[in-house]
Amino acid sequence: MGKKDKEVRDPAVIAAIIEKSPFCRLALALGNAPYVVPLCFGRAGDTLYFHTGPSGRKLDMLAENSRVCFEMTAEAAVKPGENACSFNIEFASVVGFGTARRVFGEREKMKALDAIMSHYAQGPFVYRPEALAAVVILAVDISEMTGKISGIKDKYIPKA
Repeated sequence: MGKKDKEVRDPAVIAAIIEKSPFCRLALALGNAPYVVPLCFGRAGDTLYFHTGPSGRKLDMLAENSRVCFEMTAEAAVKPGENACSFNIEFASVVGFGTARRVFGEREKMKALDAIMSHYAQGPFVYRPEALAAVVILAVDISEMTGKISGIKDKYIPKA
């Protein structure tokens, strides 16, 4: 990371940023063709979960390259300056890497959907059997993750 003063490695702070993030950008690559897509997500331990339809570009790319990168931004605000070079952005974000896989089985799908739904609402959650059968669940096993905060550290890191 270029600016070490903005780097965050504390798992509790990273978890707080993730919890406040409304969506996750999932980055995939195949050959020299990158692809980034914003998705609703959930987290359980060291795994992120996403839901998608039964076909599409994400699944085609993941079938050939399961390595992914992800990014979440909890908040961001442009802070204008007196001139162009004095503008700044206050933000809290997380970037990480992992390996994606499909989740199979009704029980595993419900666990993943509960993680996704819990990110946005309080349960318990009920899933229609036909919806459960049709949905594709992607799990990303996180291998590395760091955070970055600029200008709003006091919102995430208590002063000593």
